[in-house]
Amino acid sequence: MVSHRLTEEPTLPIGKMRDSLQLQSKASSADGGGGSSGAFSTFATTSGRIEAQGGAERFFGDQNEARTTHKITIRHRRDLTVAHRILHSFTVDGTTYNRLFNIKRITNVGERDKYLEILAEEGVAT
Repeated sequence: MVSHRLTEEPTLPIGKMRDSLQLQSKASSADGGGGSSGAFSTFATTSGRIEAQGGAERFFGDQNEARTTHKITIRHRRDLTVAHRILHSFTVDGTTYNRLFNIKRITNVGERDKYLEILAEEGVAT
């Protein structure tokens, strides 16, 4: 008799998702001069894991621009797109720091609706 086992996607222990992340969307409004301006607001807060993947620098607009690529893992959700960004705020020794990540790609890990792997860049203006 042959036994077949289903291969399960690896699960990420909840303790590995230790970063509090704010998912943000941009609301645009007319600026009266024919253009538009916008501000980001948080539409959800979730736990996740941030892992640096690499970095690069380039000369842009008469200045050096540093870019760092990260993989961010969160539990699956359907309301996140590449039009959104992620804010990670944390406090060290009484000082609050904000890190902003622009989403470049979102992957549904194993197409199982358990986790999303997000490729994001830090250090780039939105």
